[in-house]
Amino acid sequence: MNEKAIVSIDTIDQLPIEAIFSKGGIKPVLDAIDAEVSSQVPDLSTDKGRKAIASLARKVSSTKVALDAMGKKLADGYRAKLDPINAERKLAKDTLEALRDKIRQPLTDYEQEQERIEAEKQAAIEAEKLAKQVVQDHEVALLLDAEFDRQREEERKAAEAAAEQARIEQQEREKHLQQEAAAQAKAEAERAAQEQQQRLIREKEDAERARIAAEERAKLEAVQAKQRQEAAIEAERQRVAEEQRRQKQEAETREANKMHRAKVHGDAKDALVTLGLTDLQAKDVVLAIRDNKVPNVSIQY
Repeated sequence: MNEKAIVSIDTIDQLPIEAIFSKGGIKPVLDAIDAEVSSQVPDLSTDKGRKAIASLARKVSSTKVALDAMGKKLADGYRAKLDPINAERKLAKDTLEALRDKIRQPLTDYEQEQERIEAEKQAAIEAEKLAKQVVQDHEVALLLDAEFDRQREEERKAAEAAAEQARIEQQEREKHLQQEAAAQAKAEAERAAQEQQQRLIREKEDAERARIAAEERAKLEAVQAKQRQEAAIEAERQRVAEEQRRQKQEAETREANKMHRAKVHGDAKDALVTLGLTDLQAKDVVLAIRDNKVPNVSIQY
């Protein structure tokens, strides 16, 4: 495949199919696609850049589908040429195998018949050997019956002795197991008693610790309650003192303002008296000015 024939990812369908799918032909195509795609720098910071990445990925996927379809088309063409050849091959194979079996069938039948005859001969020989062995075994059995009887009697006596010994040993084992069980039960009882005693001691100790802890909590809560009460009393005392200070300060301020206003009124009245007004007239003028009854005239305190 000549790499110069590759224009871009958009012109894959213009490439020669047989050249692409010849040995080593697809690698230059894939390299060219990789180089073209890798040359584009992805930009995730803008919507346009993200859309460009998605579009490029879709082009790669479409190229995959296009290349696969091109390869399938080429393979379908080869398959159409191979199917008649394979059909003729199968016909030749099946026909010649049937002809081979037909030609060899008489020989196959002869070989099977010879095998059957040989098998019957071997079966007759084995039957004769078996009959002779049965007669010999019967004679030996008659000779061995007495010995077997003697051995069975000895085995019976030995079995009885072994059973008696086993019974004695079983009794000993049961006695030993009973003693062990009694000792274990005693030990378990002692251990349970010790555990019960230790549990009672622990429960008593836990109860005592709980009582002490409860008393300490009660004392702490009482102290905290007293502290909260004292803090509340102190806060109330400070609030009352602050309220009294504020009221006193307001009273002093009002008194100072009253005295200052009285002094200002008195100075104004005295000034009016010096201008020829009587004391009562001067007082009325000052009060009229104070009450804003004289336009464009005011008193500065």
